[in-house]
Amino acid sequence: MKARQSSKTYSCLKEMIFNGTIPMGTRLREVHLAQQLRVSRTPIREALQQLLAEGLIEADGQGFRATVYSPARVAEIYGCRALLESESARLVARHGLTAESRQRMENAVAACDALLAGAQATGRLSDVDVRRAFLDQNNIFHSALHESCPNRLLRELIAQVSDIPASIRNYFRFSDGQLLESHNVHKQILRAIVAQDGERAAAQMREHIWSARDRMDPDAFATINRGDIAAPDAPAAEDRITVNVSP
Repeated sequence: MKARQSSKTYSCLKEMIFNGTIPMGTRLREVHLAQQLRVSRTPIREALQQLLAEGLIEADGQGFRATVYSPARVAEIYGCRALLESESARLVARHGLTAESRQRMENAVAACDALLAGAQATGRLSDVDVRRAFLDQNNIFHSALHESCPNRLLRELIAQVSDIPASIRNYFRFSDGQLLESHNVHKQILRAIVAQDGERAAAQMREHIWSARDRMDPDAFATINRGDIAAPDAPAAEDRITVNVSP
């Protein structure tokens, strides 16, 4: 029971960091988290140590804070992604997609075709809901591809380097044209993989991720490098944590 509660507490806190419930830079207090999650301080303490080991939180001499990702660190992450995901695309092209992964990728492409065509027709390509829907399908496309990768360690490394808070993506700037181009590259990657052209698939994936990295806006990061609350105008974490992980 104790191990299960510790695992649930860790998973809960990790998800809260990823989905922005705990913004970057937010101070994490054991007592408060234990009260909000309705657990004792022991599983909180164990979860914080695990998150610290994974780099998702930082020790600052006064306790822990959710890690603040600098532009340099995010650029490093995307550089690693370009290397890892391009090799994954090459291997998948060589060995072939599973039927399920191919279907998921094709469905993601088709969903974005419809989404972007409708948004273009109504002048809504820049709308937040359109961008979020596109990002959801983007994540499906990439995850489906890597699930077919025959190299287990490579899959694990991709998952590890991709584990960053979703709010990081708010600090990238894509014009409407760049959004459409990103979608077209997905189509090209899928065609290359289906054609078993590994080198082309790898090159396209590498350039796809480098292009995303180059659209990072360093100035946007200045708004999160402040005090106890990482995101500008975000409610305090203590006002937003309402999850109960007790049995």
